[in-house]
Amino acid sequence: MHLAYGAAGGSNTRALRLYAQKHPGRAQPDRRFFGKIHSNLRESGRRFVDPPRARPVRDNVELQVLAQVDDNPHTSTRKIAANVGCSHGTVMHVLNEQLLHPFKLVQVQDPGPDDFPLRLQYCQWMRDRVGEVPRFLGLVASTDEKGFSREGTFNAHNNHYWAEENPHALHTRGYQRKFRVNVCEGIVGNHLLGPVILPGNLNGPMYLEFLQTTLEDMLEEVLPLDLWRDMWFQQDGCPAHWALAVRAYLDARFPGRWIGRRGPVAWPPRSPDLTPPDFFLWGAMEELVYASPVESEEDPMARIILAGEEIRHNPGVFERIRENWQKRIDKCFEQAGGHFENLL
Repeated sequence: MHLAYGAAGGSNTRALRLYAQKHPGRAQPDRRFFGKIHSNLRESGRRFVDPPRARPVRDNVELQVLAQVDDNPHTSTRKIAANVGCSHGTVMHVLNEQLLHPFKLVQVQDPGPDDFPLRLQYCQWMRDRVGEVPRFLGLVASTDEKGFSREGTFNAHNNHYWAEENPHALHTRGYQRKFRVNVCEGIVGNHLLGPVILPGNLNGPMYLEFLQTTLEDMLEEVLPLDLWRDMWFQQDGCPAHWALAVRAYLDARFPGRWIGRRGPVAWPPRSPDLTPPDFFLWGAMEELVYASPVESEEDPMARIILAGEEIRHNPGVFERIRENWQKRIDKCFEQAGGHFENLL
């Protein structure tokens, strides 16, 4: 470090750059550290001069901090500081020294008692199909419905306003005039299906009409002949999806080639973590649609269309979705149908 400082002509910034180039695999120190070493060598002949420390007191603080974390891993660093009677910086220093990191909890669906075996069965079946036909995931059309409201989603922890002074910015909620648009979208191969507007309260007859007309037009518009011939259809288990007339139509349209509740291949209930619209598409759409406040009733649909185009033309996005899907199937299988998203 001192050699880098000399080669840099006494510049901390240039010394850090030279050190990073020479030792790319090492953790990079604060740039002020180079000048500090130079001053220590000049004044005491030693690179590091340890200030006197009251170790017994410090050791006691460390033990108390670690005991707080051990008792409650969900506690906050500021609560630890208040309980121990030390500064927040001291708490952070102790936790960093012990290589403790704050990990986010992963939200998952609450499973029923019989869900895990059904999820395992589904993942085993999917793995077998991919083993027989490596491109199988690209043959499955996964569709889903979602409502986009005026208020959308807001996470105060992730929304900030960067400025030199507090602008006291606001995020409006609880609008007097509310509106909502319901859409259906899907993914098959390297194609995004939709978006298509759906009625607010979707029932069996409405969904059947959608399958017979709108979905057919969507598929004819984008699918090449080989994909059309070999395609599978996948839907979740919402009530409109397993109406008797809907299942009869799917049996005729995709004989033995559809996945859903009471279908030839059973869809495991409460498994949004295993279908592309839920684990990728809706999150990506919301991020784009709600990037700024929705102002008019026409605004959500216009943004949904633009968001769809942005996703559709994102290079390599569909390959990444299939890789993610395969990884999820494998992890779910390894966990015997149990929770796995915390392991991804």
